[in-house]
Amino acid sequence: MEMRCWCWCKKMVRLYAVTLLLLLLLSNYFGGGLLCQGQGHEGYSYCLEEERMALLQLRDSLLNNNHPTNPFSKMYTWVGDNCCEWGGVECDESSSSTSPVVIRINIQGEMEYTTGAVGKWYPNATIFTHFQHLQFLDLSDNNIGGWIMPQALCQLRNLKELDLTANDLGHDGLPGCLGRALPSLEAVSLSINQRNMSSSSLLTALCGARNLSLYLYITEPSDNSLPPCLLFDKNVGSPSSSSSIQIHLVLSITNKNIQGWPGVLNDVCKATNVKGLSLWRNDDDIGSVLLLVPAGCQLFHNLESLDLANLNLNASSPVVVNALCQATNLKELDLSRSNLGDDDDIGSNSKPLLCLRNLTSLERLHVSDNNLKASSAFLKGLGGLKNLKLLGLGGNSLTNEDLPSGLLHNLSSLEILEIYSNKLTSLPTGLGGLKNLKELDLWHNSITNEGLPSGLLHNLSSLEVLDMSGNKLTSLPTVGQLPKMHFQNETTRLTILDISDNQIKGQLPTNIGDFFPSLHFLNMSMNKLEGKIPSSFRLSQLRNLKELYLSNNEITGNIAPWIFNNLTSLESLNLSNNQFSGELSFSIFANLSQLTGIGLSNNYNLDVDTESPSWIPSFQLNYLNLDNCNLNRKSRNVIPNFLSTQYKLTEVSLAHTSLQGTIAPWLLYNNTSPKHLSLRGNHLVGQLPEMPFQNETTRLTFLDISDNQIEGQLPTNIDDFFPSLHFLNMSMNKLEGKIPSSFNRMWQLGVLDLSNNFLIGEVPSGLSQNKTLLSQIILSNNKLRGMPIFTKMDSLANLRLEGNCFTKPIIINASSVPSLFILDLSENYLLGYLPNHLPILPNLGVLHLRGNHFFGQIPESLCQMTNLHTLDLSNNHLSGSIPSCLNNITSWKEKSALEEFLPYFDQGYQMDSEVEINFATKGNMHTYQGDPLRYMTGIDLSMNQLTGQIPTEIGDLRELHSLNLSNNFLVGHIPESFQNLEQVESLDLSHNKLEGRIPHQITKLNFLSTFSVAFNNLSGRIPYEDHFTTFDNNSYIGNDELCGPPLQKNCSLFGNQPPRPKGNDFGGGKKKLLAKVMDEDLFFYSYVAICYALGFWGVIIPLILSKNWRRKYYGVINGCIDRCREWLLRFSFYVHNYF
Repeated sequence: MEMRCWCWCKKMVRLYAVTLLLLLLLSNYFGGGLLCQGQGHEGYSYCLEEERMALLQLRDSLLNNNHPTNPFSKMYTWVGDNCCEWGGVECDESSSSTSPVVIRINIQGEMEYTTGAVGKWYPNATIFTHFQHLQFLDLSDNNIGGWIMPQALCQLRNLKELDLTANDLGHDGLPGCLGRALPSLEAVSLSINQRNMSSSSLLTALCGARNLSLYLYITEPSDNSLPPCLLFDKNVGSPSSSSSIQIHLVLSITNKNIQGWPGVLNDVCKATNVKGLSLWRNDDDIGSVLLLVPAGCQLFHNLESLDLANLNLNASSPVVVNALCQATNLKELDLSRSNLGDDDDIGSNSKPLLCLRNLTSLERLHVSDNNLKASSAFLKGLGGLKNLKLLGLGGNSLTNEDLPSGLLHNLSSLEILEIYSNKLTSLPTGLGGLKNLKELDLWHNSITNEGLPSGLLHNLSSLEVLDMSGNKLTSLPTVGQLPKMHFQNETTRLTILDISDNQIKGQLPTNIGDFFPSLHFLNMSMNKLEGKIPSSFRLSQLRNLKELYLSNNEITGNIAPWIFNNLTSLESLNLSNNQFSGELSFSIFANLSQLTGIGLSNNYNLDVDTESPSWIPSFQLNYLNLDNCNLNRKSRNVIPNFLSTQYKLTEVSLAHTSLQGTIAPWLLYNNTSPKHLSLRGNHLVGQLPEMPFQNETTRLTFLDISDNQIEGQLPTNIDDFFPSLHFLNMSMNKLEGKIPSSFNRMWQLGVLDLSNNFLIGEVPSGLSQNKTLLSQIILSNNKLRGMPIFTKMDSLANLRLEGNCFTKPIIINASSVPSLFILDLSENYLLGYLPNHLPILPNLGVLHLRGNHFFGQIPESLCQMTNLHTLDLSNNHLSGSIPSCLNNITSWKEKSALEEFLPYFDQGYQMDSEVEINFATKGNMHTYQGDPLRYMTGIDLSMNQLTGQIPTEIGDLRELHSLNLSNNFLVGHIPESFQNLEQVESLDLSHNKLEGRIPHQITKLNFLSTFSVAFNNLSGRIPYEDHFTTFDNNSYIGNDELCGPPLQKNCSLFGNQPPRPKGNDFGGGKKKLLAKVMDEDLFFYSYVAICYALGFWGVIIPLILSKNWRRKYYGVINGCIDRCREWLLRFSFYVHNYF
């Protein structure tokens, strides 16, 4: 018995030992998840629980504030256990603590600006005391009005940088102990305005700080001076030359506040610790501001940084000359976009520019975007700046001849050279001698392969960044071909290489991984690269590669798994818009733990499988775009399940990927929900999923699930589902029921598209009133009734309500919709005269009222709409003549684009939503969007009852692309002025009563591709020459007196009319006999019976035998009913308005 027990005990001990060993192995494999809970994958634990809870408390304090938050808030990523991975949070894992500690918090711009009453945020400063190792705190642009327990900020003894700019702090916005209590404080940024500058206590709180750089953004100066403790030595009371505080001023000066600046400038002129100055002004003349500087001021002499960018500097102003010539200690100067090159004589007498040659301490100089083409004297003088490390010459229209030959030879210290957006055709001479050059920006020039010297990188041995995008390279340059004669066994320090947006042809280069082992960024997109990715490309050697972009090429073949071998640092991959094919399993990305973005869109033959083989992602994506790929064919086209593990997603686009099934609730509502989600053009069914929990929230700001088979009614509490939505597109589905009134509470909604559904009822009043952010309302092709009244819709630019059942006229005015650009009410049941208030809409560019029941004349007030681009009044009952004043509409006479009016919805998304319109031209209905819409102009007055002659003034409309006057009762001749319609592409005058000849001059309309004068009373020879030879018989039929090709009528014989045929002569007896028979009653009734039988069965039999005939018959009957209903409505309209 004892032996059995002993054996049993030994077995149990062995079992426990094996179990413990397995647990240890599993815990080591899974990062200590079983035995050491809380430890990370690399042996470090997650962030301190105390700090994680404090961050959540900070998040709740901000997000629960009444003021709307930024839809792109980093705080939406603050979920999960490891706060070190949250957006805006940085941890130090090398600290002595067992867990990483938070050293940086950046929640800049979390509060979204809105007009009207603006809510303030009053954070509790004690929250930050939980971060004892915090070094960097950025709370800028959050509308902070003050603090709760502000003294707690003095406990952050490790704090180095504090940014509180663009807030609304009062005079007590900082605790008085801040400067003395924080020995590590190095930089503080504050916005100064009337509210806090009137009392100096805000800045006094920083007195006593050591080695502090103070950045003051003064927007509203006060007569009160800056506190002396910042400008003077407190023991002496005189200007201190050794102050421990260095002040950097940003002065925002306008005409409204210019009177308050003398006091501020008097103070700063007395201090020697003002080291930086930046002037912001929107007015034309900055000289008036510099004149406020007192005489003898040492401000410019002491400056180390001066920013005068975006100011219209008068190059000959003595004030500017003196300011620049005094600043001999400057290390950084920014004169970008200052119109320095506007004067023709700038090269000879621009003293401010010539003064720069004396600034020998200058290290960074920006003079970009100044049109310095003629400033040769200035450019030559730059050669004397021996200490210059950065030179910015971008955007100056410089050619190679404009650059002095010896300019770069003398700048041996140069590290960054920016010559982007110029007109260079080759590299500047002397470039190879810049041994210290680290960054070379040559993008958007006209550099060709002939302009590249051989061995470029061999000479620039320190180069780390090379950007040659947007040039005219037709083959891979030396840097890309990598000839061994230049490199042998050498490698370069290059970390960033961008040769995108060129015209490079051929296959990808070989051995790129061998020659650029340090590459972090490689961009070869937007070229004409072709063929497969060769194994000799050696991407696997780029172990440090973080970003790879090969999109918009013609690369073919499979995306082989070996491409990603060893790319463990890869963060962003974009292979979109190529011709890849075959199968791609997402399991090849499983071990790329740093991956944040994948773009494979528009590879139409690529089968992407995210489900098999099974895999577990080690990454957290921010961005995923698989548009127009074939997704999960082998797995019933399901939505990728791995997305449920991705809680950092910001954009997911799976449009046109053949997805099936229902929308998973976790994709919309829980912590994995992205901000931008597009499932457009799939086969998704079912209803919009309910929220799984009552208090669940979503981060969605952009949702597009259009062109699916979503059915059912919209949720009555849709505002609870999507409280932060800016863009909602659910068009082309099977939605039914009414539009819920809860849309009224979606205050951030900017675009709403519910078109092409089965919605009924009225438009909620909240959608048409006081929605200041709503720019697009698209409710086309539903069954809506009751025209809403629009009031206070300041941003509304696109209103499309066509294809509904509206009967009441629209009521709008300029003050209600000042931005309205597109108004489409086509295919409704609107009745009455054309609205006479439309011309008061100043920006209206698209007016479509096609297919209604409007009658009366076209009002001449319509001619006041000078921005009108397309006008469609077709298929109504308009009468009278065409207004001759249409030539007052300037957009039809002068070339103009719609860009300043077209509403785009772009809030940081990588895909914009463009507006579109439908307009009939060239015999068909076309949809216009993007560039075609920008330049489209047209008039459609067809299918009305217009009379009179065509006004000759229409010939003045030189920029008109389409003119349709068909199916009216127009008379007279075709105006010869039509020869001036230089841009017209479609001209339809058919089915009228026009007469005379076709003007020969219109054959010079070179863009005309659709032309019809059919069914008129035109005569004479058809002008059959030039491109008019492309028009066939259909363009001219129904004009009996037209002759010549393409008609089969010879004009030489056309005048001889054929003789009329003579009738048969019945003899007198026969006539009498026939009359007698016809007078008999029997004959009459027999004749009626036979005709009735033939008529009845002649109608019934075809209807029985032919389904198409039955449809046409019912169509005729319905047309008659509609016509009767129309006359009844018109009669009731007259009775209601005139009796």
